Amino acid sequence: MRGHGFLPLNVKATNVLHAALETYRSYGDEAYAKSKANSFLKRCGVDPEHGPSTLVRRDVIERVVYAALDDESGELFWLLLGSAIAIQENLENWLFSSVQIKKWDFEKHIYESVENKYGAKLVTYPFDPDEIIRCTNCGKEITAEESMVSKQWHNEIGFGFPVCVECYQTEWKKYRAEKEKNKAHE
Repeated sequence: MRGHGFLPLNVKATNVLHAALETYRSYGDEAYAKSKANSFLKRCGVDPEHGPSTLVRRDVIERVVYAALDDESGELFWLLLGSAIAIQENLENWLFSSVQIKKWDFEKHIYESVENKYGAKLVTYPFDPDEIIRCTNCGKEITAEESMVSKQWHNEIGFGFPVCVECYQTEWKKYRAEKEKNKAHE
């Protein structure tokens, strides 16, 4: 197999799973591919159900590839893994290239550009559920898993920033009140 030193020393488990799944799809049916890909990830030391953002060391992946795949399939795996990493990096760069936050005004029906005063960032899948982030609205520290996708705080293309449950409920109250107000005027 050709070298793959161009890959990072640590790779997200979701990228490994994607590359393994696509490699095994070339062998046969979907059920077989899913089963083999999950087994591949387990051999890398990751629980497929609970570790999407887990980092897997490249040397561990190399050992599993060497043990589980023939040369041709190994070449395909490394190509797919490199592609998955590049796609994810490009997507993350695109999503996070601007930290401009827009706040939706429920009454005026327009966005206002606002300062990112709490250092809010988008939470995308896969994510570390235990990562401590800040509510975009009030700044409260919450875990990524506890966060809700805001109806009011978005980036330029409409992706919602994370908010705490309390702020999320407040947003929904404002949203519903404006909907009722608009219904009454129809």
